Amino acid sequence: MPQPVIGCDLSRAFLDLCDLPSGRMQRIPNTRDAIAEWAETLTPEKFVVFEATSGCDDILIATLTERAHPFSRVNPRQAREFARATGVLAKTDRVDGRGPGSACHPSGQSGPCDIGRFLTSPQAVGRHAQGREVASSQRRP
Repeated sequence: MPQPVIGCDLSRAFLDLCDLPSGRMQRIPNTRDAIAEWAETLTPEKFVVFEATSGCDDILIATLTERAHPFSRVNPRQAREFARATGVLAKTDRVDGRGPGSACHPSGQSGPCDIGRFLTSPQAVGRHAQGREVASSQRRP
């Protein structure tokens, strides 16, 4: 059975949460009290995933760290590329909340996060190398 994951999209005012595999969506205020109350409901096996958001994630990180709850803060660009690679082109808070969570919740499989697998896959490494070659060839006179 796959590990349960909660994907979070953060803003200064709210956290949009998506519980996977159930798909249950929830919005809570981005305040210390609201996040602490929500964190009390988390079971130890739930893994929280969110994009690194400048300043918006401080309270969430502090709360999860205080409770020694597992979480992953992912690079927003890499999360967006993962979403694009899986065919998710929409840009909404609900999709953003589902994105980081689904990257770490492979349907029917357990194992490492799909973002990590995708970024280290031969296709991604090859595309990265190809991009570097193009960029360096454009710099040469």
